[in-house]
Amino acid sequence: MSIKRKTAFNSLLIAAALAIAAPAHAVQFVTPLGGHPFKDWTIVNYVDTNPGPGVSDYRGGIYSYNGHDAIDFTLPNFAAMKRNVPVFAAASGTVVSIHDGEFDECSWANPCGNNPNYITIDHGGGVTTQYLHLAKGSVNVAVGQAVTAGQSIGLVGSSGLSTDPHLHFAVFENGQVVDTYQDPGKWWIDPLPYAGDQRGVLDAGISDHLPTDAEWTYRPPQAGAFEPGTGARAFMWVNFFGTNSGDTIDFIWRRPDGTQVGRSSWNMAEYSFARWAASFMLPDDPAIGLWSVDFRINGDVLTTRTFAVGTVPEPQTYALLAAGLMVVGRALSRRKVGGMVVTTTDRTLTVKRQ
Repeated sequence: MSIKRKTAFNSLLIAAALAIAAPAHAVQFVTPLGGHPFKDWTIVNYVDTNPGPGVSDYRGGIYSYNGHDAIDFTLPNFAAMKRNVPVFAAASGTVVSIHDGEFDECSWANPCGNNPNYITIDHGGGVTTQYLHLAKGSVNVAVGQAVTAGQSIGLVGSSGLSTDPHLHFAVFENGQVVDTYQDPGKWWIDPLPYAGDQRGVLDAGISDHLPTDAEWTYRPPQAGAFEPGTGARAFMWVNFFGTNSGDTIDFIWRRPDGTQVGRSSWNMAEYSFARWAASFMLPDDPAIGLWSVDFRINGDVLTTRTFAVGTVPEPQTYALLAAGLMVVGRALSRRKVGGMVVTTTDRTLTVKRQ
């Protein structure tokens, strides 16, 4: 074989190898925010695939709302936001627009105008991404700046038309909205599982009162020790996700010795994001020590919280003379907005974001 023919043959081999090694699509994305999926945050909304007035995500589920054009990666509350969750460039590209300086704690209790802090990146080939509702003062890139995949470009916030801290991540190709999870292998290096197949708790705690709407948004205050003989009532609050129609949630209350003293339960609908609370009224002469509450879905314990009754210098067990259980919110009011229904005990919190 002549040198020329051999060189041509080798070139063909290299080209073939490169073609095999090349990704399925010119632009593929990394997850655009930090933290652990379905532990630190969940996906509440996908792109609405229904062109009419109805709502449907890419799996035909409720995880969207009418006309939604992006993926919403949602944190449980502003306390989580204050831990500075980074937003990443989903792929290499060039920053083409930014906006910063807007208030970043917008919520149902404190609504804002439609002017979020944001970043837009051009990835070439007609593909752009947008990152909306960023924290005030967190945008750390400039127009014209080149960025790489996974580079920190800002922080998750709740600026603009937003009801809680989340990243609104939108993808466009030649100006048209792209539902990347219609073909996840094409668009994502490591696609996330469908949020409707996940179930978990983002946050939970013990309070000495039913959290207000504003407290749910920021994070309900943690109760101190409960004093015996005061008729005190302990509230366990939970921010959870991923229930399906027919699921059951319950709260199991236990004395310091581990014996069960109360239970409250509800049958659930399909919720992508929910806030719930139940309470237990301590008896007049309760056992002194660390009490506990299990939060369960379909009998599986997802989280446990403890609270002290009296001064607890060391683990001790005392006899419990009487106990009273109150299920808060026996008559629940629920209202669905898109894929999200947020229900607490005797009140309803409905969360929708754009």
